[in-house]
Amino acid sequence: MRIRKARFAGSWYTGDPVSLRAEIDEFLELAQDNVYNPAAAGKTSEHRVNERIAKGVRGGMLPHAGIYFSGRGIAHFFNALRNETENIVIVSPSHYVPLNSDTLYAASFDYYDTPIGRIQGLDMTAQAVSGVQVHEQAVAQEHAVEMFLPFIARAKEVSKRPLTVGVLLLSEVSSPDALDSVASAAMELLGEDEIRRGNTVLIASSDYTHYGPRFGHTPFGTRELQVIEHKVEQQDREAAEHFASYQFARLFELKKMRDMTICGFAPGLAVAKIMETVGAEGAVTDYYTSNQFVGPDVGFVAYCSILWR
Repeated sequence: MRIRKARFAGSWYTGDPVSLRAEIDEFLELAQDNVYNPAAAGKTSEHRVNERIAKGVRGGMLPHAGIYFSGRGIAHFFNALRNETENIVIVSPSHYVPLNSDTLYAASFDYYDTPIGRIQGLDMTAQAVSGVQVHEQAVAQEHAVEMFLPFIARAKEVSKRPLTVGVLLLSEVSSPDALDSVASAAMELLGEDEIRRGNTVLIASSDYTHYGPRFGHTPFGTRELQVIEHKVEQQDREAAEHFASYQFARLFELKKMRDMTICGFAPGLAVAKIMETVGAEGAVTDYYTSNQFVGPDVGFVAYCSILWR
Protein backbone atom coordinates (compact mmCIF):
# COMPACT_ATOMS: atom_id res chain seq x y z
CA MET A 1 0.00 0.00 0.00
CA ARG A 2 1.47 3.33 -1.13
CA ILE A 3 0.72 6.23 1.24
CA ARG A 4 1.66 9.89 0.85
CA LYS A 5 2.62 11.11 4.30
CA ALA A 6 1.49 14.49 5.68
CA ARG A 7 5.03 15.86 5.72
CA PHE A 8 4.05 19.48 6.43
CA ALA A 9 1.73 18.76 9.37
CA GLY A 10 3.12 20.42 12.48
CA SER A 11 4.99 23.09 10.51
CA TRP A 12 2.86 24.61 7.73
CA TYR A 13 -0.29 23.83 9.71
CA THR A 14 -1.15 22.23 13.01
CA GLY A 15 -0.75 18.49 13.33
CA ASP A 16 -3.32 18.25 16.10
CA PRO A 17 -6.57 16.85 14.63
CA VAL A 18 -8.88 18.63 17.08
CA SER A 19 -7.26 22.02 16.48
CA LEU A 20 -7.10 21.43 12.73
CA ARG A 21 -10.82 20.61 12.52
CA ALA A 22 -11.63 23.77 14.48
CA GLU A 23 -9.40 25.91 12.24
CA ILE A 24 -10.91 24.54 9.04
CA ASP A 25 -14.46 25.06 10.32
CA GLU A 26 -13.54 28.63 11.27
CA PHE A 27 -12.10 29.29 7.82
CA LEU A 28 -15.24 27.90 6.17
CA GLU A 29 -17.32 30.36 8.17
CA LEU A 30 -14.91 33.26 7.60
CA ALA A 31 -14.87 32.70 3.86
CA GLN A 32 -18.62 33.32 3.65
CA ASP A 33 -18.03 36.89 4.84
CA ASN A 34 -14.93 37.68 2.79
CA VAL A 35 -15.88 37.27 -0.83
CA TYR A 36 -14.94 39.76 -3.52
CA ASN A 37 -17.99 40.92 -5.44
CA PRO A 38 -17.14 43.38 -8.25
CA ALA A 39 -20.63 44.89 -8.08
CA ALA A 40 -20.14 45.71 -4.40
CA ALA A 41 -16.51 46.84 -4.53
CA GLY A 42 -15.98 50.08 -2.63
CA LYS A 43 -19.32 49.84 -0.82
CA THR A 44 -18.45 47.62 2.13
CA SER A 45 -15.34 45.97 3.56
CA GLU A 46 -16.96 42.54 3.41
CA HIS A 47 -18.77 41.23 0.34
CA ARG A 48 -21.18 38.32 0.16
CA VAL A 49 -20.64 35.61 -2.41
CA ASN A 50 -22.35 35.98 -5.76
CA GLU A 51 -25.34 33.62 -5.92
CA ARG A 52 -24.20 32.30 -9.27
CA ILE A 53 -21.13 30.67 -7.72
CA ALA A 54 -22.58 29.88 -4.29
CA LYS A 55 -22.91 26.15 -5.03
CA GLY A 56 -22.02 23.70 -7.75
CA VAL A 57 -18.31 24.41 -8.14
CA ARG A 58 -16.46 22.51 -10.87
CA GLY A 59 -13.06 24.14 -10.55
CA GLY A 60 -11.03 26.60 -8.57
CA MET A 61 -7.74 28.48 -8.49
CA LEU A 62 -6.79 28.65 -4.83
CA PRO A 63 -3.83 29.64 -2.61
CA HIS A 64 -1.44 27.11 -1.12
CA ALA A 65 0.59 28.91 1.55
CA GLY A 66 0.52 27.60 5.11
CA ILE A 67 -3.10 27.10 6.15
CA TYR A 68 -2.89 30.09 8.54
CA PHE A 69 -2.59 32.23 5.39
CA SER A 70 -4.33 30.18 2.70
CA GLY A 71 -7.23 28.70 4.69
CA ARG A 72 -9.66 31.52 4.00
CA GLY A 73 -9.00 31.37 0.25
CA ILE A 74 -9.23 27.58 0.10
CA ALA A 75 -12.48 27.55 2.09
CA HIS A 76 -14.44 29.26 -0.70
CA PHE A 77 -14.09 26.17 -2.84
CA PHE A 78 -15.24 23.75 -0.16
CA ASN A 79 -18.19 25.94 0.77
CA ALA A 80 -19.35 25.54 -2.84
CA LEU A 81 -18.59 21.84 -3.28
CA ARG A 82 -21.27 19.84 -5.09
CA ASN A 83 -23.06 17.01 -3.29
CA GLU A 84 -22.39 14.73 -6.26
CA THR A 85 -18.63 15.35 -6.32
CA GLU A 86 -16.62 12.14 -5.90
CA ASN A 87 -13.09 13.09 -6.99
CA ILE A 88 -10.98 16.19 -6.30
CA VAL A 89 -7.91 16.62 -8.50
CA ILE A 90 -5.21 19.10 -7.50
CA VAL A 91 -3.13 20.58 -10.32
CA SER A 92 -0.04 22.00 -8.68
CA PRO A 93 3.30 23.60 -9.54
CA SER A 94 6.49 21.86 -8.41
CA HIS A 95 8.55 23.97 -6.01
CA TYR A 96 11.24 21.39 -5.20
CA VAL A 97 11.74 19.12 -8.20
CA PRO A 98 12.50 20.52 -11.69
CA LEU A 99 10.00 19.23 -14.25
CA ASN A 100 9.76 19.47 -18.01
CA SER A 101 7.48 22.09 -19.52
CA ASP A 102 4.16 21.19 -21.14
CA THR A 103 4.01 17.86 -19.30
CA LEU A 104 1.72 16.65 -16.54
CA TYR A 105 3.22 14.52 -13.77
CA ALA A 106 1.11 12.10 -11.75
CA ALA A 107 1.46 9.69 -8.83
CA SER A 108 -0.21 6.43 -7.85
CA PHE A 109 -0.61 6.77 -4.10
CA ASP A 110 -3.31 4.53 -2.66
CA TYR A 111 -3.94 6.96 0.21
CA TYR A 112 -3.09 10.50 1.31
CA ASP A 113 -2.58 10.98 5.04
CA THR A 114 -3.80 14.01 6.99
CA PRO A 115 -4.03 14.59 10.76
CA ILE A 116 -7.82 14.36 10.40
CA GLY A 117 -7.84 11.08 8.55
CA ARG A 118 -6.74 9.20 5.46
CA ILE A 119 -8.10 9.99 1.99
CA GLN A 120 -8.27 7.39 -0.77
CA GLY A 121 -6.08 8.19 -3.74
CA LEU A 122 -7.32 8.35 -7.30
CA ASP A 123 -5.13 6.18 -9.51
CA MET A 124 -3.65 8.67 -11.96
CA THR A 125 -1.31 6.17 -13.63
CA ALA A 126 -3.68 3.33 -14.54
CA GLN A 127 -3.90 4.37 -18.17
CA ALA A 128 -1.15 5.56 -20.48
CA VAL A 129 -1.92 9.09 -21.74
CA SER A 130 0.42 11.05 -23.98
CA GLY A 131 1.73 14.08 -22.12
CA VAL A 132 1.34 12.49 -18.67
CA GLN A 133 4.33 11.04 -16.83
CA VAL A 134 4.85 9.62 -13.33
CA HIS A 135 6.89 11.35 -10.61
CA GLU A 136 5.88 10.20 -7.14
CA GLN A 137 8.80 11.89 -5.39
CA ALA A 138 7.75 15.32 -6.66
CA VAL A 139 4.17 14.76 -5.50
CA ALA A 140 5.33 13.45 -2.11
CA GLN A 141 7.47 16.55 -1.48
CA GLU A 142 5.08 19.26 -2.66
CA HIS A 143 3.52 21.63 -0.11
CA ALA A 144 1.29 23.14 -2.81
CA VAL A 145 -0.52 19.80 -2.90
CA GLU A 146 -0.77 19.18 0.83
CA MET A 147 -2.53 22.36 1.98
CA PHE A 148 -5.80 21.17 0.40
CA LEU A 149 -5.75 17.67 1.85
CA PRO A 150 -7.02 18.52 5.37
CA PHE A 151 -9.96 20.39 3.80
CA ILE A 152 -10.79 17.34 1.70
CA ALA A 153 -10.52 15.08 4.75
CA ARG A 154 -12.80 17.40 6.72
CA ALA A 155 -15.36 17.59 3.87
CA LYS A 156 -15.34 13.78 3.69
CA GLU A 157 -15.79 13.52 7.45
CA VAL A 158 -18.63 16.03 7.71
CA SER A 159 -20.56 14.91 4.62
CA LYS A 160 -20.08 11.22 5.43
CA ARG A 161 -19.56 10.46 1.76
CA PRO A 162 -16.49 9.05 0.01
CA LEU A 163 -14.11 11.49 -1.62
CA THR A 164 -10.96 10.55 -3.49
CA VAL A 165 -8.03 12.81 -4.34
CA GLY A 166 -5.68 12.89 -7.31
CA VAL A 167 -2.65 15.05 -8.05
CA LEU A 168 -1.11 16.38 -11.25
CA LEU A 169 2.02 18.57 -11.30
CA LEU A 170 2.64 21.11 -14.06
CA SER A 171 5.66 23.43 -14.12
CA GLU A 172 5.15 25.56 -17.21
CA VAL A 173 3.01 25.94 -20.31
CA SER A 174 5.05 27.38 -23.16
CA SER A 175 2.40 28.43 -25.68
CA PRO A 176 -1.34 28.45 -26.46
CA ASP A 177 -0.91 25.30 -28.55
CA ALA A 178 0.87 23.59 -25.67
CA LEU A 179 -1.98 24.65 -23.37
CA ASP A 180 -4.49 22.92 -25.66
CA SER A 181 -2.40 19.74 -25.54
CA VAL A 182 -1.99 19.81 -21.75
CA ALA A 183 -5.71 20.38 -21.17
CA SER A 184 -6.64 17.63 -23.62
CA ALA A 185 -4.30 15.18 -21.88
CA ALA A 186 -5.82 16.01 -18.48
CA MET A 187 -9.35 15.55 -19.77
CA GLU A 188 -8.46 12.25 -21.40
CA LEU A 189 -6.98 11.07 -18.11
CA LEU A 190 -9.81 12.29 -15.87
CA GLY A 191 -12.79 12.03 -18.20
CA GLU A 192 -14.32 15.13 -19.76
CA ASP A 193 -17.86 14.00 -18.94
CA GLU A 194 -16.93 13.45 -15.29
CA ILE A 195 -15.63 17.02 -15.10
CA ARG A 196 -18.61 18.43 -16.97
CA ARG A 197 -21.03 16.79 -14.54
CA GLY A 198 -19.03 17.86 -11.49
CA ASN A 199 -18.26 14.30 -10.40
CA THR A 200 -14.60 15.21 -10.74
CA VAL A 201 -13.60 18.76 -9.78
CA LEU A 202 -10.24 20.47 -10.21
CA ILE A 203 -8.13 22.80 -8.10
CA ALA A 204 -5.33 24.89 -9.61
CA SER A 205 -2.89 25.47 -6.76
CA SER A 206 -1.38 28.96 -6.81
CA ASP A 207 -0.43 31.90 -4.69
CA TYR A 208 -0.34 35.24 -6.48
CA THR A 209 2.35 37.94 -6.40
CA HIS A 210 5.34 37.32 -4.14
CA TYR A 211 6.64 40.83 -3.45
CA GLY A 212 9.78 42.13 -1.77
CA PRO A 213 13.56 41.76 -1.67
CA ARG A 214 13.43 38.20 -0.33
CA PHE A 215 11.55 37.17 -3.47
CA GLY A 216 13.75 39.25 -5.77
CA HIS A 217 10.66 41.09 -6.97
CA THR A 218 10.40 44.85 -6.32
CA PRO A 219 9.10 46.48 -9.55
CA PHE A 220 7.39 49.25 -7.56
CA GLY A 221 10.23 49.88 -5.14
CA THR A 222 10.28 49.26 -1.40
CA ARG A 223 9.34 52.58 0.21
CA GLU A 224 5.65 53.41 -0.24
CA LEU A 225 3.88 50.27 0.96
CA GLN A 226 0.32 51.45 0.33
CA VAL A 227 1.19 52.39 -3.25
CA ILE A 228 2.97 49.06 -3.73
CA GLU A 229 0.04 47.06 -2.39
CA HIS A 230 -2.41 48.97 -4.59
CA LYS A 231 -0.37 48.39 -7.76
CA VAL A 232 0.18 44.73 -6.96
CA GLU A 233 -3.52 44.24 -6.34
CA GLN A 234 -4.39 45.94 -9.63
CA GLN A 235 -2.09 43.61 -11.55
CA ASP A 236 -3.21 40.51 -9.65
CA ARG A 237 -6.90 41.26 -10.13
CA GLU A 238 -6.31 41.87 -13.84
CA ALA A 239 -4.67 38.46 -14.19
CA ALA A 240 -7.35 36.78 -12.06
CA GLU A 241 -10.16 38.20 -14.17
CA HIS A 242 -8.38 36.93 -17.29
CA PHE A 243 -8.13 33.44 -15.77
CA ALA A 244 -11.80 33.54 -14.78
CA SER A 245 -12.95 34.65 -18.24
CA TYR A 246 -10.56 32.55 -20.36
CA GLN A 247 -8.48 35.38 -21.82
CA PHE A 248 -5.55 33.09 -22.56
CA ALA A 249 -3.89 35.22 -25.22
CA ARG A 250 -3.81 38.17 -22.83
CA LEU A 251 -2.39 36.00 -20.03
CA PHE A 252 0.47 34.83 -22.26
CA GLU A 253 1.10 38.48 -23.21
CA LEU A 254 1.20 39.56 -19.55
CA LYS A 255 3.61 36.72 -18.74
CA LYS A 256 6.01 38.08 -21.37
CA MET A 257 5.53 41.73 -20.38
CA ARG A 258 5.87 41.37 -16.60
CA ASP A 259 8.16 39.61 -14.21
CA MET A 260 5.19 37.68 -12.81
CA THR A 261 5.58 35.72 -9.58
CA ILE A 262 2.25 33.87 -9.67
CA CYS A 263 3.75 30.46 -8.88
CA GLY A 264 0.81 28.39 -10.15
CA PHE A 265 0.43 30.28 -13.42
CA ALA A 266 0.65 27.06 -15.48
CA PRO A 267 -1.83 25.07 -13.33
CA GLY A 268 -4.16 28.08 -13.51
CA LEU A 269 -3.98 28.08 -17.29
CA ALA A 270 -4.63 24.34 -17.50
CA VAL A 271 -7.62 24.31 -15.16
CA ALA A 272 -9.09 27.43 -16.78
CA LYS A 273 -8.78 25.85 -20.22
CA ILE A 274 -10.56 22.72 -19.01
CA MET A 275 -13.29 24.83 -17.41
CA GLU A 276 -13.79 26.69 -20.69
CA THR A 277 -14.10 23.37 -22.52
CA VAL A 278 -16.83 22.09 -20.19
CA GLY A 279 -18.75 25.38 -20.33
CA ALA A 280 -18.13 26.57 -16.78
CA GLU A 281 -18.53 30.19 -15.66
CA GLY A 282 -15.77 31.73 -13.56
CA ALA A 283 -15.66 34.51 -10.98
CA VAL A 284 -13.04 35.99 -8.66
CA THR A 285 -14.29 35.39 -5.13
CA ASP A 286 -11.57 36.75 -2.84
CA TYR A 287 -8.28 38.64 -2.71
CA TYR A 288 -6.04 39.44 0.25
CA THR A 289 -2.37 39.42 1.28
CA SER A 290 -0.20 38.08 4.08
CA ASN A 291 -0.01 41.61 5.48
CA GLN A 292 -3.57 41.22 6.71
CA PHE A 293 -2.26 38.55 9.09
CA VAL A 294 1.22 39.72 10.09
CA GLY A 295 0.98 43.51 9.71
CA PRO A 296 2.54 45.92 7.20
CA ASP A 297 5.65 44.59 5.50
CA VAL A 298 7.18 45.33 2.12
CA GLY A 299 7.76 41.59 1.78
CA PHE A 300 4.36 39.97 1.30
CA VAL A 301 2.46 37.33 -0.67
CA ALA A 302 -0.91 37.87 -2.31
CA TYR A 303 -3.70 35.28 -2.36
CA CYS A 304 -6.61 35.09 -4.76
CA SER A 305 -9.53 32.68 -5.13
CA ILE A 306 -11.33 31.95 -8.39
CA LEU A 307 -14.27 29.56 -8.65
CA TRP A 308 -15.74 28.07 -11.80
CA ARG A 309 -19.27 26.72 -11.77
